[in-house]
Amino acid sequence: MVRSLMRLLGLSLPVPDFSTLSRRGKGLHVLQPSPEAKGPITLIVDSTGLSIHRGSGWNETKHRAGKTRKSWCKLHVGLDPDSGEIVASRLTAERIGDETALPDLVADLETPVARFLADGAYDGTGVFTSLQDKFGLEVEIIIPPPSSAVPGLNDQRDAHIESIARDGRMKWQAETD
Repeated sequence: MVRSLMRLLGLSLPVPDFSTLSRRGKGLHVLQPSPEAKGPITLIVDSTGLSIHRGSGWNETKHRAGKTRKSWCKLHVGLDPDSGEIVASRLTAERIGDETALPDLVADLETPVARFLADGAYDGTGVFTSLQDKFGLEVEIIIPPPSSAVPGLNDQRDAHIESIARDGRMKWQAETD
C-alpha cells in the first residue's frame, strides 16, 4: 500500500516490506519523553464507541440460531495536548452517557487542570459541578452549548452563550481554540 502511495505521489523512495520492518524492529529502542507536567494542564475529553466482535457467526449458522445482537461499549479518553499523553481513560457500557462517565474519568487524575475542553455531549450541570469540585472554581471549562441553550446554569457557560449570541458560533470557536 505504501509503495502504491509513493508511486501516486511520484516519489521514488524505497519502502521496506513487512519482514524487514519486523526484523529491524526487534532491536529498536525508542526513548519516551517524560510525561511529567510542569503545571496545570489542558484536558481534552471525548468518547468513542467500540464494537465487540463475537466471532465469525459459525455457531449461529451451524445450529440455525438467530443472529445475536451486536453489542458495543464506550471508551472515554482524557488527553493532555501539550505532552500528547492520555492522562485518563474509562471503558463503560453502551448505556453510560458522556456526562455520567466524566466524574469517574477524572476521579483518579492527580494532575491539576487549568482548562477543560469537550464537545456538546458534556454540556450539563453535572459536568460543571464535578469539574469544579475536582479542580477548583478556577478551572476554565470550554464546552460548546447547544443552539437552544438558555443562561442560568453556570457563569462560564452563560458567558459562552452571550458570546455566541453576539459574535456567532464560528467566531466563538476560533477564540476558544
